[in-house]
Amino acid sequence: MKKCNKCLKNKDDFYSDQRKSDGLRAVCRDCTNLMERIKWKLHPEKYREKAKIRRSSRRDAVNSRQRKYYSLNKGSIRKSQVKYEKKDPTRWSEARKKWKKENPIKQKAYRHKRRAAKSLGENFTNLDVERILKLQKGKCAYCRTLIKSRYHIDHIIPLSVGGSNSKKNIQGLCPSCNLQKHAKDPILFMQSRGYLL
Repeated sequence: MKKCNKCLKNKDDFYSDQRKSDGLRAVCRDCTNLMERIKWKLHPEKYREKAKIRRSSRRDAVNSRQRKYYSLNKGSIRKSQVKYEKKDPTRWSEARKKWKKENPIKQKAYRHKRRAAKSLGENFTNLDVERILKLQKGKCAYCRTLIKSRYHIDHIIPLSVGGSNSKKNIQGLCPSCNLQKHAKDPILFMQSRGYLL
């Protein structure tokens, strides 16, 4: 038990503080939380900016901790997701459709990552897709037609014959070229189109 400096009550619920001799803060949890809420209401921009800086500085540590937690608890997390989806299926499906529509590049990268989960090595990201489309000037790598809105992400060396899912093995193609290429070797495919490689 310890006396809180703010509410002057004896409590045993304090945040830890290693700088103090007893290892606890001088103000109880309730008072600390109340003071934080008041600060946020009085100066929202200042605290929003501070929180953003703090999050960005700790992002790698937080991400690795979350990945570790997810890998250890994958089954229970998925069960809870399914449970909530069953409660209100239309809400979840609408949210998914909306996200897919707003993030087409992320969706394509995610779909390819799932397909290539068995392949070893790194996976490309939506940023890699954007970079490649910029390098290709928004044109198909084979027929050079514009592919700004409709395009497929193609693995230059197909996954089925041992190609990787890394950013070095992808290119943007128009749907027609990608469906014709399918899982063919890129050199044989170009030779079938009359190019001398």
